[in-house]
Amino acid sequence: MPFTKLQSLSFTCSEVTLKNPAGELAALASLTSLTSLEMGKCKLPDSVLWRLTSLKRLRKLKLSGLWSMGNDGIAELAKLTTLQSLALSEAMHATAAGLLALSQLTGLTGLSLGLTQDLGPGAVARVVASLPGLQWLAALKQLKFLQVLVLDGCKNIHAGEAISQDLLPPQLTSLSLRGLPFGNVFNACVNMPACSSSMAKLELSSLSGIHCGQLRRVLSFFPKLRDLSLAGNVDIEDAVMAHLQLLAQLTALNISGSRFHWESHKTHPWYNVIRHKVPEIQGAGFTHIWLPPPSQSVSPEGYMPGQLYNLSSAYGNEQQLVELNEALKAAGIAPLADIVINHRCADSQDEHGRWNNYHDDHDHEGHSIDWGQWAITCDDHEFGGQGNKDTGDDFWGAPDLDHTNSHLREALVHWLQHLRDNVGFTGWRFDFARGYGAKYITQYVEGSGTQNDLNVGEVWTDLHWDGTTLGKNQDDARQRICNWIDGTQRRSTAFDFVTKGVLQEAVKHCEYWRLADSKNKAPGLIGWWPQRAVTFVDNHDTGSTQRHWPFPSDRVSQGYAYILTHPGMPCVAFDHFFDWGSKLRGEISALMQARRDAGIIAKSKLQILCAEGDMYVAKVTGSKGSLVLKLGPRYDMGPLLPKPEEGWTKAAVGKDYCVWIQQEGEAEAAAAAEQ
Repeated sequence: MPFTKLQSLSFTCSEVTLKNPAGELAALASLTSLTSLEMGKCKLPDSVLWRLTSLKRLRKLKLSGLWSMGNDGIAELAKLTTLQSLALSEAMHATAAGLLALSQLTGLTGLSLGLTQDLGPGAVARVVASLPGLQWLAALKQLKFLQVLVLDGCKNIHAGEAISQDLLPPQLTSLSLRGLPFGNVFNACVNMPACSSSMAKLELSSLSGIHCGQLRRVLSFFPKLRDLSLAGNVDIEDAVMAHLQLLAQLTALNISGSRFHWESHKTHPWYNVIRHKVPEIQGAGFTHIWLPPPSQSVSPEGYMPGQLYNLSSAYGNEQQLVELNEALKAAGIAPLADIVINHRCADSQDEHGRWNNYHDDHDHEGHSIDWGQWAITCDDHEFGGQGNKDTGDDFWGAPDLDHTNSHLREALVHWLQHLRDNVGFTGWRFDFARGYGAKYITQYVEGSGTQNDLNVGEVWTDLHWDGTTLGKNQDDARQRICNWIDGTQRRSTAFDFVTKGVLQEAVKHCEYWRLADSKNKAPGLIGWWPQRAVTFVDNHDTGSTQRHWPFPSDRVSQGYAYILTHPGMPCVAFDHFFDWGSKLRGEISALMQARRDAGIIAKSKLQILCAEGDMYVAKVTGSKGSLVLKLGPRYDMGPLLPKPEEGWTKAAVGKDYCVWIQQEGEAEAAAAAEQ
């Protein structure tokens, strides 16, 4: 690798399989100047991790998705004696003995462990967590210099026993407990550990079975607390607010209770959280809401579905979902279900130990879903698939379904009809739509009767890059999305990944020339087919806690200024609106109001007036008026500055953007006044 002076490197894509782990990690280890390394969901065996020991300057290391990591791998990491911060996620086979090896890292001050996520039956990555909990918590106490500890989703820890036995390092100043039973947390604090007297930062997020009275008592055990987070806990705000007001020493407080992103399942029942927010969602002017996958899933996020008709999930039960959809539709908001039908996790194994037998444990009308190997594409050899070849991209984590099979398609249609007629959904968001032929979407939409409602496909399209620089021409990527929409016989729209990719590069690098193509049209799907383009800034994959392809966090408001004033159908991330603070929420609300006031719709006329390095100016004409958007740091717009005497007024303003509106009749009134 030529980057001999590189200090920070991050791989945060959704999934990486190294064809030659030893060789590729050796090349990575040649970057001896690295001080920070992050590798997200890279499948690295223990046997190659020793190559990282050549990184003598490494201070920060974050590894996630290492499902096979065990004690040998941790022992190799313990040789990185310069480490100050270490984060390991899904290192399933590590035990207390492995963690004891970390005591060699005398400079380690930060440790994050998310170790015991059992993906369950049917997933390729199914593993059995072997951590006995107390043993490796005892090992943590050997980390003499540890000051920051994060335990995320470690469900087999009995935190009450652990902390009451004083197993946590006494020098801790920051502790995060996420996704644990609240009873365990309460018991942990009854016998005050040594570290509680010096704790300055405490996070108790997404706890189950929370009791407000006990929570108030827990907080009393931390006299030096300065920073408190209670994010993701439902309905605690009113009950604890009076007590929080008495904690005069607090300088930072987060009591956000609802997050529609990758971590939403940790706030249970999440359906009730959203139902309580329906008046706010309605008042903001939203017309649709995209809800997570509704079925039972071996992964809590819902994207590894098993029993399709079992609608009790990490988000809530079927009755709560029905009540939520009823409330949404009564408020004029259409609920869309996230439909995951590219793959399905099996319920049992065949005689060869392969997960390919499906059960049907819930009564329902229509075809049974107790499928066998015939329902799995023959390309999925590890699952013993006996169906036809896959009609799209392969998904590694579960058996790909054979959509060429008419019986299987009819069964899926019956399930979609159930979701529409009995559960209350009005349309579909098709997950991983690249995984099967677009033509089958036609039957799923028409068969379920949603052809006159909004349906949208996740067609995550690779963009064209010139090395590490985004290419100027993205026509190939646009065409692939158009081909998919055509393949559905226009029964579905598609997320505009091209607009997202170009827009975030433009605002990140002050390259606003990117926002016009060679024909002076918008460079994304909205430049070719805006009526079929759903624009967005971030979603649960690209942003949220996964951050596979995040929009620059300090430029998010510019992203919304663009998509909310331009053609296409803009989609606002739930966490951006509800969890990122009142300032961003106010800016988004002002932009949405301007769009409504001007009557901007998906196919409104766009005229790009300027697309240069430090400034972009465009005019969009709606049914009730027009908007002018200016992006970029340039102050002097010259003759492009909208004139008040022509009826233009400011509608929204923020960092490096401004929006003016000229409503219908204002221009004529201004002209008449001059005469």
